[in-house]
Amino acid sequence: MKAIARENAVAFFFYISMAVLAAGCASGPAAAQRSYTERKAVEAGNAGFDALDKEDYGRALENFTLALQLDRSVDNRTGEMRDLINIGRVHIALNDVKGAEKHLSEAVRLAADEKEEAYLSAALASLAKVSYMEGDSQKALAGIERSIEIDARTGARSGSKLNLKARIQIDSGKLEDAMEVLKQAYEWNSSVDNRQEVANSLRLMALISEARGKLDEAKKFYDEAYDNDTAIGDSARISDDLESMADIELLSGRTEKAAFLYERSFIVSLNAGLLDDSLARLYKIIDIYKRVGDIDKVVYYEKIKDGVIARKERVNSGR
Repeated sequence: MKAIARENAVAFFFYISMAVLAAGCASGPAAAQRSYTERKAVEAGNAGFDALDKEDYGRALENFTLALQLDRSVDNRTGEMRDLINIGRVHIALNDVKGAEKHLSEAVRLAADEKEEAYLSAALASLAKVSYMEGDSQKALAGIERSIEIDARTGARSGSKLNLKARIQIDSGKLEDAMEVLKQAYEWNSSVDNRQEVANSLRLMALISEARGKLDEAKKFYDEAYDNDTAIGDSARISDDLESMADIELLSGRTEKAAFLYERSFIVSLNAGLLDDSLARLYKIIDIYKRVGDIDKVVYYEKIKDGVIARKERVNSGR
């Protein structure tokens, strides 16, 4: 289901602030130049995060790349690791596997050389996501497990990494193992009030329940994911949750309820400007009303569909 595939682009990014800079420990003209360059790198990085907030991945990439150039110019290796990871993750958001792998592999090598375990763990986790995107579940699982092992040794915990591990296990058919990991992820994400990752854990639990044929249990998980997504106002995921709930209702033979939820999903996605998602839900709505023989509803939603297609064409043409 679409909700399982959708990722938060900034889930693993390294945010930076002026407070983390080590510049200023030395004195003199060279130290002053280094301090200035590192500050400019921080400013470029922060501009990258501003772009991410607007989902402007092109501008984010430009700013993170500038930060990398600045950090490399003064051999700021900590900054370089951070920038490489952030660039790699933007490439992930853009589905650019080769670009992501190139920068993240550099980050792994540098972090290993510098014995920076936090950065090594982060880079490995992102590389695991790249392997997952490439369909190499075995390599992806090995990478995320290595990252989690480092975290365990250093006392760090990440609910998003646990969710990724579970997702890989689900694709590998290891449903029991995945559910155990998700219980840990749910507990940890709840303890730190990370509603976004709580919802991700719940969606994956729902997927397992669905695979087991436990449709009512799956719907409860989707309901709870929906509650978390509405609390943080994530329109894309709210729409996805509603669609997933509708899919379950349809599988359970509750056609009228399914149609209602698809309609709600359509409305949310349309008002959020998610036109591709809106069309996908409209096709499902039209299909339901064709099945039950409600021709008036079919005609009504066909007209709406034509309007959304026309709107999408205007957006794509820049008019």
